Amino acid sequence: MLNSIFPNDEIVNVNDARYVDNPIARSAIMRYLILMERISVGINIEVYDLHTFMRLTGRATINFFDRVLPVIMNERRTTGRNYLFCDFQKLAMDMKDEYSRRDPPLIADNTATIRHS
Repeated sequence: MLNSIFPNDEIVNVNDARYVDNPIARSAIMRYLILMERISVGINIEVYDLHTFMRLTGRATINFFDRVLPVIMNERRTTGRNYLFCDFQKLAMDMKDEYSRRDPPLIADNTATIRHS
């Protein structure tokens, strides 16, 4: 759904008519955010394993979080509930940190550095 309205990993613009005038898209995004918040709580309190989740869908989850962050911020602002989706945000940040520690950085010529030889 999201990719058909905002293609090419486009970040959702909450002022864009494609979002504002599309209650089906808004509802689908909210349902996904609610689901991700529930899963994130379980991961954050260690009922579910972070590394297993990352292997299953880590980068896709981070990508989705980055794309819908404006929706999250808009919901927080318009409802006055600054805690909305905070567990999902924490999970996305934790996964980003974990990936940055695990993945070798690219050097100027876009080649990976070797960790072990």
